[in-house]
Amino acid sequence: MGFEPQIRKILQRMPKQRQTLFFTATWPQNVKAAAKELTSSQAAQLRIGQGVGKDKLTANKNVRQIVQVVDYWDKLTRLTNILTSELKEGDTCIVFCGSKGRTEHIVDELNKASVVDWCEGIHSGKEQWVRDKTLEHFRYHTRERDTRAVLVATDVAARGIDIPGVAMVVVYDLNGGNGDLNIDSYVHRIGRTGRAGKLGRAFTFVERRDRGIPQLVKLLQDAGQRVPLPLQDIEVDERNPLEVSRKRRRKADSGGEDVDDGQDFPGERKKRKRKGAADREGRAAGSAVGKKPRGAPPSAPQGVPRRPSKGKDRGDGKRKGAGKDHKDHTGGGKPKSAKSGARGAGKRKA
Repeated sequence: MGFEPQIRKILQRMPKQRQTLFFTATWPQNVKAAAKELTSSQAAQLRIGQGVGKDKLTANKNVRQIVQVVDYWDKLTRLTNILTSELKEGDTCIVFCGSKGRTEHIVDELNKASVVDWCEGIHSGKEQWVRDKTLEHFRYHTRERDTRAVLVATDVAARGIDIPGVAMVVVYDLNGGNGDLNIDSYVHRIGRTGRAGKLGRAFTFVERRDRGIPQLVKLLQDAGQRVPLPLQDIEVDERNPLEVSRKRRRKADSGGEDVDDGQDFPGERKKRKRKGAADREGRAAGSAVGKKPRGAPPSAPQGVPRRPSKGKDRGDGKRKGAGKDHKDHTGGGKPKSAKSGARGAGKRKA
């Protein structure tokens, strides 16, 4: 728990005989351990909602989860497109980022481009009264449905803030810039929409370097949500790191052609494979042009006289009969060295 040290410090000043109520939206192992330690052994446990009777983590099924695999440098453009096309008049949205700096950057860019009517950010670097004031403004716009408003925040807005009526959530940084996915934080983030029985939407950006994808896929499947093929590819790669290394080696050896690295959408992957096959056929056809049959003698380079075959016709013209043989050849008569040449050919054949 994020505030566990502070909670323990408060409990040290509390009387031993007291009533303790422990509330939590998720039930991971660390929360179970804290609940067991901070409450009495006779404490009653009451579960409310979709996870009744189960210990496994579940997402709100009233939230439609849309996961998109996107490169880091394309995230801001993708966010702008989603807000432009999906955020209707009077709707509000929360964008979750992984750092204070990124929160400020996104607020500046959205305001500069006038993507929405109202956009502010909150993070731990701002004083509490500033955060409270910003949240109150966002809560007002959500309640009155008077403008298209966006709140950009780190995880300070992911837990314990109840603002019914938020139309959608965008998880800009899946891992919060901390490496592996914290699936509990993800559930808290998307839980800011779809509250009080209403329907909501959660758009999540996944980079190929993100880790913890098998947990995300399992959560989507348990909630009956669609798992896009690019996300399935990343899950397979994370489960089989040795196979990823083999794919990369094959890709390097082939010059980057016709190796399925799981980074294309299905249609693009098929096109790439067809193109790779066509390129290989073209190279094979090109290499076959002018190719001699097996066993054929090599041709002499252009402009270089052919070396004469063995026999009496081979020489420099000084031998006896050499000129006569030449005369017979040029005159079309039967060369006297033909018999000898034939024997030579037979010996070569043998």
